[in-house]
Amino acid sequence: MTKIDNIQFNIRVNQDIINGNDIEKYYLKRLQRLRERKPSLKLSESLKTKIKLKLINQLIDEKLLLQYADKNNLFPNKNDISQYQLNHPKKSEKAIHSKLQLKIVLEKLNENVQIHEKDLQQFYDENKRHFSIGEAVEVQHMLIKYPQNDLDLPLVRSNIQKIFKELQQGKDFSELAKKHSECPSNVRGGDLGYITKGITEKAFEDVIFRIPVGTFSDIIETSHGFHLAYIKNSVDNYIQPFESVKSRLIDFLSKIAEKEAHSTLLNQLRDNANIEYLQV
Repeated sequence: MTKIDNIQFNIRVNQDIINGNDIEKYYLKRLQRLRERKPSLKLSESLKTKIKLKLINQLIDEKLLLQYADKNNLFPNKNDISQYQLNHPKKSEKAIHSKLQLKIVLEKLNENVQIHEKDLQQFYDENKRHFSIGEAVEVQHMLIKYPQNDLDLPLVRSNIQKIFKELQQGKDFSELAKKHSECPSNVRGGDLGYITKGITEKAFEDVIFRIPVGTFSDIIETSHGFHLAYIKNSVDNYIQPFESVKSRLIDFLSKIAEKEAHSTLLNQLRDNANIEYLQV
């Protein structure tokens, strides 16, 4: 039996009983954990009531899900139970069985969640402002790495200076990058795409955000070596393209869909359940 507003009761959920003494035990543990996390929190009577009501609803939901699992033959295997027991030796076998059953139910629900391409695209189109990352420049670059032997450094400097002179003479940046750059971007003519502040080393960033669109930089020295950069475009409010955020959208919308699936199932179970508060 438990007490809310001085009323004592157990709870019948279909054929099962949630014992009020168990509710009281879980409730006191929850209050204890809350006080440990937030020692300065004042627990008013109204707050305590809200905490207990939330706990009761959680216990009812868990009982309904366990009944659903039994009805649909969703049971943990012996290996999973044994492994869980090894990691949680203080938990009873019944508690472990219930915990794993609930996990299986949620996993089965999640398996049925599908996020379609058109839904991803629609969400992206309707929320583009959330994918803004501020000022950005579209950059091509060349990298000549530092030599392993410091004695070769003058030769490396000479090479990057020769490339710089070729740019000054009107040679194509992309072709020179494909020919000379030691960065993997060389296959794309040195194309790095759009870069925002805070992504690259400061020495490189300071230059690419300073020089005008359509111009190339002087030689830039970073911890990687010597660079030359060409600014293709500049935008004040860069919106990340759909493909670059697609995986994040899938994760985000999947979590929403999973939550909705859980809520839908619980609403269906509650609608068809016989839930009684049995006053003692």
